[in-house]
Amino acid sequence: MYFFINEQDNSVNTYSDEPIPEFMFHAGLYKVEKPVDHLPEGVHPFNCFYDPVTESIVPSNLVLLTKQELQDYIDQQQAIHEAITSADTDKYNKLVTFLAEVFPNNPTITSILADNTVTQDELQQIENMLNAK
Repeated sequence: MYFFINEQDNSVNTYSDEPIPEFMFHAGLYKVEKPVDHLPEGVHPFNCFYDPVTESIVPSNLVLLTKQELQDYIDQQQAIHEAITSADTDKYNKLVTFLAEVFPNNPTITSILADNTVTQDELQQIENMLNAK
């Protein structure tokens, strides 16, 4: 089989059963012609690397996730993001409540507290108010 290999990491860039046309060759690649009959069944050549020590095409060590494993990972990342967002919201609300105690007659703080949430715009208003003093 014919391969173009990336010079940077020895990963397979292009492969073919027939010689690859010269116009596809460019800087950052080198050419290799090697058999792949030693690869495990189901391994796609794009998921391989050229090992210059053994002078052979070898499968990537990357772990491929199943559809369920990928969905579990996505769900976990979303839960982490939601927890961080919730924690940030709680911090902002505590800050505004504290500021309301320190500045009880401030109309900006009073209007922000009216809906019991703090948006990024409202947080910016607080910062501007504090920087103005």
